[in-house]
Parts: sequence; structure tokens; C-alpha cells
Amino acid sequence: MYVYPVIFSPQEEGGFCVYAPNIKGCITEAESIAEGIIKIREGLSGMLYMLERDEQPIPTPSDISTVICNKGEFVSLIDVPLDGYNYSKEPLEVKLNI
Repeated sequence: MYVYPVIFSPQEEGGFCVYAPNIKGCITEAESIAEGIIKIREGLSGMLYMLERDEQPIPTPSDISTVICNKGEFVSLIDVPLDGYNYSKEPLEVKLNI
């Protein structure tokens, strides 16, 4: 599991822009803080999964106390579990009993 700081930036039209300053290109928009947490966690999980899968270096998370926010923004730590991802190249078989 990884833990990264993310910045929530309120938007004039409502909602938030949410981004992870340590992971280039990891940005999303959300109507609420709760939705922002879910969406940025999904984005971080996907990006970190691809880096691990491709044996690329994982960016080191910044210490939350060093993250600089603009006026009105706030920072939060987001946990990013990767244990639910399929690292094999084989498709998963899922059986459902209904």
C-alpha cells in the first residue's frame, strides 16, 4: 500500500479539482470531497499499478508538511492499495452464483 498527498482545489463552478503532485498527470474532477477521494484513489491505483507492472520507479510521496497549496486549497493523504489488481497477463475467471 502507498500513501500519497493530494490537493483539493475548489472550483468556481462548484466541485473540486483533485490532483496528486507526486504523480505527473494524476488529476480528476469531483462534485464532492467524498467523490474526489474515490476518483483520485482510482487514478493513483491505476497509475501506480502500471508503473509496478512495467518495473518503473515509483515516485516517492512528499511529506504532507512540505506540500504547498494555493489559497482555498487543502491537502489530504490518500491510501492507495494495489493488492486488488491482477498482475498476471492472464485474464481472471469470475464465477457468480445467482
